[in-house]
Amino acid sequence: FPIISVSLVDLSVMHCNKIIGEFVDSINDLDKAEIHIREALTVDPSYIPARISQSVLLHRAGKTPDAIEGLEQVLSETSTVKGSARIQFRLGHLYEIMKNSAQAFEHFLLANQAQATGAHDAFSATRFRDFVKSIRETLTPEFAASWPKAT
Repeated sequence: FPIISVSLVDLSVMHCNKIIGEFVDSINDLDKAEIHIREALTVDPSYIPARISQSVLLHRAGKTPDAIEGLEQVLSETSTVKGSARIQFRLGHLYEIMKNSAQAFEHFLLANQAQATGAHDAFSATRFRDFVKSIRETLTPEFAASWPKAT
């Protein structure tokens, strides 16, 4: 397994905040959704699913150029093929909305090329789902009650 710079609790908080943000967004409360997405990003600013969710919120708030700028920045920072493909696809979609067909085509093409390489991140989606499931099974109210109280 690769060394991960955040703790398991931080990872679960990050993932949960992303999920909560997306849920709140789905019921059209963009302000609450943005709060939860930002909380996920405070744990790990490079967390690609949260950055993509943030771009969706920015677009829905009428700030599509800001969404594009944020994803372009993340793209320059990411080193994973899978992450790059997801960001390229989202950028293609945003440029398509902005009626910039040339940029949209370029990003869709790059997303497809990244996907076609067959490269996968070391931390696969299946392993991540299993990881989240194990956290959910472990972090019960009874388990939390057993923790020492802060003094």
